[in-house]
Amino acid sequence: MPNLQRHRTIWSGIVGGPGVTTLYWDASTAPNLGAWNTFLTAIVSRFPIALTWQSQNSGDVLDDASGRIIGAWNGTAQAAVNGTAAGGYSAPSGAVVNWRSSGIVAGHRVRGRTFLVPTTGAVQDTDGSISSAALGTLRTALGTFVAAAAPSLMVWHRPVNFAGGSSFPVTSADIPDKSAILRSRRD
Repeated sequence: MPNLQRHRTIWSGIVGGPGVTTLYWDASTAPNLGAWNTFLTAIVSRFPIALTWQSQNSGDVLDDASGRIIGAWNGTAQAAVNGTAAGGYSAPSGAVVNWRSSGIVAGHRVRGRTFLVPTTGAVQDTDGSISSAALGTLRTALGTFVAAAAPSLMVWHRPVNFAGGSSFPVTSADIPDKSAILRSRRD
């Protein structure tokens, strides 16, 4: 079975933080941390000044079938990235990335999600959708990231109900034109 490298980016400086984004990479190649930092840098104008993203340059290697930690990886340190948008924001609202793969498990397509929360108020249109300018910025940056990260960026289907886990390369990604709300498990 393939092994996965678990990569985390810490979100700090915002209400409700710190937060974390977890990405998975094929363990046969080094995680493309530079492409991830380039993505974050490309979207800073849509996120509050108070926000800092710090990409970790090391993490765990997981057996995708069991989810057990079987090792560790180290990569090149990346500079922290800060939001640049002034103005108010709603702490739990923003956008969401939908990751797609060609994998099918138990009759369902294997997909993933990454919340990009909080975005500033300037990202939303008056009808609650994402403004076309903001959506263009986010989608362009995402397309560039997916092209640079493929095929080592993975979606992981965790082991459930005594069935083993599995992982599949991300084949595409999109940000829908609707606001997303991130709720913690403590809500």
